[in-house]
Amino acid sequence: LTSFGGGYGGLCRIFSIFYDFDEYIIVDLPDAVKLAEKYLNHFPNLKGRVKFISCKEFLNYENIENVDLFIADSSIAECNLETQNLYRDKIAKNSKYIYVTWNTHHLPNGNSEKLNFINGFGDDYLYQTVSIDGSIQIVYLKKEDDY
Repeated sequence: LTSFGGGYGGLCRIFSIFYDFDEYIIVDLPDAVKLAEKYLNHFPNLKGRVKFISCKEFLNYENIENVDLFIADSSIAECNLETQNLYRDKIAKNSKYIYVTWNTHHLPNGNSEKLNFINGFGDDYLYQTVSIDGSIQIVYLKKEDDY
């Protein structure tokens, strides 16, 4: 599992209660990564199973491979197009499933940015979007060979 914009690690903690994952990777701003590490270190069952990567460190990574689920809960929409494409190409495209919430109320071109992000997956993924009150979009993608 990989969470882009993993915040303090709350979602990781919740997933650890319901799923026995091998590894959970949190990628976020340096201060958020430090906070997540401090918080999640309180849970012995997560020791050695969570990898913390700051966005600055991530620039040195080639790719993160074999990801079952890529999660970006509103975080990807907060990035510029270049950064969105970087994370899509280095992590999300290596994922079987992708779950993204896209908050568009603050972006003048929010929907076109979302479509650019989705179209960057090409024909390898099937996707579905759901709109909530016109400003929040939920995007779900699944690698086509997993159907």
